[in-house]
Amino acid sequence: MNEDICKVIKYNKYELIFKTNDKILFSNLKKEYKYYYDFIEYSPNKGNLTCVKVIKSEKLFNTNIKRVRNNRISNIYCDVRRNNIIIVDKKNNEVILVYNDYNDEKLQHVEEILVSIFGKKMEEEGITFLHTYCVSKDGNGIAFLKGDNIDNTLLLRLLNDSYGLVTNSKLGMNIDKNEVIGISVPTRLGIKLGNTKNSFLSEKQIQLIKDTIGYKEYFYQEQKKRNFRKENYKFNLTFSDLEKIFHTEIISLTRLKFIIDLRYLPDVKNIRIKKMEKDDIYQSLKKNKEGGTYKPVKYIDKLYSNYHSKNSVFDIIDKNIRFVKVFYNEENCEQLIKILKGRI
Repeated sequence: MNEDICKVIKYNKYELIFKTNDKILFSNLKKEYKYYYDFIEYSPNKGNLTCVKVIKSEKLFNTNIKRVRNNRISNIYCDVRRNNIIIVDKKNNEVILVYNDYNDEKLQHVEEILVSIFGKKMEEEGITFLHTYCVSKDGNGIAFLKGDNIDNTLLLRLLNDSYGLVTNSKLGMNIDKNEVIGISVPTRLGIKLGNTKNSFLSEKQIQLIKDTIGYKEYFYQEQKKRNFRKENYKFNLTFSDLEKIFHTEIISLTRLKFIIDLRYLPDVKNIRIKKMEKDDIYQSLKKNKEGGTYKPVKYIDKLYSNYHSKNSVFDIIDKNIRFVKVFYNEENCEQLIKILKGRI
C-alpha cells in the first residue's frame, strides 16, 4: 500500500511521523487539531521519530482481521480494537491502524493514538498528569479534579461564560520556577444527553448540539439498542463544535492558579468551600494522577515499556497554586462561577 500523505505532526516541541492513504481522515484531523498541531512536510533528517500509519483498505482489513489476534512475534502487539486492526511494533517504533471504511469513530481512535504518543513524549521530559478538566481566562487556569459523580455540566457552564477550554479530561503539568504551566492533552469533550436539556443553554445552542456528527452517530447507534431515551448516555463534541456552540477559545497552555477538588452533594443548597491541608492535597493528587496515555489506547505504552517518569505529580504542592475543596451540585453551580469570576 502506498501512503498518499506523509507529514510530521508537531505539538509544542514534540514530533511524530504520520502516514495515511485516507485523505478524508487527514483533512478532518487537520481541521479539528488546527488549534494544537502543526503539520509539516516530512524530511528524512528528522531522526528516529515514532511513525503512525493509518491505512484504509477493505482488502487488507478483511484478509488480516482473523489472523491478527494470533500474532506472537516478539516486540509486536496485534489486536482488533473498535473494529480496527492495531499493530504496535516496538522494534520499528511504529503504530499501524487498518480499517475497511471511514467514519468519525475512526478519526477519534486516531486522535487518541496521537495524543497518547505525545503524552508519553511529555512524560519522558518530566511532565506529570492529572485526571481533570481545566479552563482558562486571561492566561490563568483553573483545574477541576474529576471525582465520583462529577459530569461536565460545570465545564459547559464555564465555557458558556467565556472561559477558554484547556482540556476536558487530562492535564499535563510542567514546573517553571514557582509557577505550574498547565498543558492541554486534547481529546473530544464527552457530553451527556441530559446536558442538552439544561436551562443555561439557549434553544439555538441545543439545536447546534443536535446537529453535530457525534450526536447523530450516537443516536443512530443507541436507537438500534433502544437506549436513546437514557439521559446518562454520552456522545462527543469536536473542538470545532465547541467553538461554534459556545464561542469559546481553545487554549493549549495556561498558568495554573487553582486546583479545585469537586465533591458532589445533591442536598447542599449553597456551595461549601474548604481550604485543603497538605495531607488532603496529597491524597487528592494521588487519586487523580495519571500517565501520558489514554485508557482506550493503553497499548501505546508498549512502545515505552522500559520507561519510568522521573518527576512526581506531588512536586506541584509547594508551588504558586491554591488548592480548595468545593461541595456543590447542579443547583448552585452559578454560585461557584460568580466566586471564580472574582478570583480570575
